[in-house]
Amino acid sequence: MRVINRINNNVVLVKDGTQKKIVTGKGLGFKVYPGDSINERLIEQRFILQENSDEDYYVKMLKNIPLEQIKVCEKIVEKGRELLGKPLSDNLIFSLADHLNFALDRSSKNMLIDHPLANEIKQFYPNEMEVGRYAIQLIEKEMNIKLPKGEAVFMTMHIVNAAGGLSEAYDVAELTEMMSKIISFIENYFHCTIDQDSTSFSRFITHLRYYLIRQLKFEIDDSINDELLDIVKEKYPEAFHCAQMITDHLDHLYQSKSADSEKLYLTLHINRLLNKK
Repeated sequence: MRVINRINNNVVLVKDGTQKKIVTGKGLGFKVYPGDSINERLIEQRFILQENSDEDYYVKMLKNIPLEQIKVCEKIVEKGRELLGKPLSDNLIFSLADHLNFALDRSSKNMLIDHPLANEIKQFYPNEMEVGRYAIQLIEKEMNIKLPKGEAVFMTMHIVNAAGGLSEAYDVAELTEMMSKIISFIENYFHCTIDQDSTSFSRFITHLRYYLIRQLKFEIDDSINDELLDIVKEKYPEAFHCAQMITDHLDHLYQSKSADSEKLYLTLHINRLLNKK
């Protein structure tokens, strides 16, 4: 295990075989230089960086972040993996640590910020929001610092980003706002109010989220049987027309093409959402 970059006295970027890792430990980075072997007995934590990660970004970001904050964020990510049942990347630990460092600075200056999409985030990402709330509780317990409850929403955004497989190029806030607009469109189209506490709504939101992610990534799977689409179109004409208008709008917005399978499943979800037979 060789040093690539000494970040600070407690954090070092290393090369371990073919992998690049960030390792932490008290005094681990003291008087070490690029190319040196690392004293592995001092290592307390090891984090594997994803391929194509921006090393300079992590080096600059972690220089001024205390080891205590990284340890707290590691526990938050471990809880997230447990609650969500998803393999969250170690990179999330550092993005949370960066946000926490910024949040602590804002809190010390009494700069309170509410996320404009707080209500939507709570509705659309209940499981991730649970992790965000846990984060605020853990920070108070471990660091004896009470952050505003609204910070849980910002923590949740980072978790949604990681859990959804999104890169930094995709704006989760934009995604959430688009989901909210689609729900409003469906309500206006059918002149109804959707029950957002229902199981159907939860399933619809999950499908819609990943449909939008596929649009952003230009992932198209058109393996569906045309006959099946025709059957659904005939059986649920109103729901299909609504789904068609949604996919047409998104195709224009993202300069993409929705697969027929997307229209099929969107139609079925809209139909269930409205309890239509």
